[in-house]
Amino acid sequence: MDLILRGDFGIIFAPTKEVEKRQLRKCLNKSARLKLNLRSSKVAKSKKKTVVAGGEKHVVYKKTTERGEGKKGNIMVNHPTKDKGKWDTIDLTKEAKAKTVAQGVAATKKWHKQNPYPKKK
Repeated sequence: MDLILRGDFGIIFAPTKEVEKRQLRKCLNKSARLKLNLRSSKVAKSKKKTVVAGGEKHVVYKKTTERGEGKKGNIMVNHPTKDKGKWDTIDLTKEAKAKTVAQGVAATKKWHKQNPYPKKK
């Protein structure tokens, strides 16, 4: 993955592992207009969505690491406020065939609509 800088001074290729964007901006002339482009398919963007369904908070996210349940890239839902035991973290890619975070949110809401919690008396 390379960082490409275009400006008045030409084009510079710098590996992002060695130099971060902030450090590059400090090193370069501040008056030069920069256009920063990240060119890689490996850039992991953590996209999370917090949803309230069935009276509880749920966090739907795309998994970016290999640890824990599910594979890297799967859509997961977590119950952050209470320990749900076996159902604390659910793989929505496997259970509901969700391919995006938005589909995961819709699947979570749909499940809670079809399976409401019993009301306390």
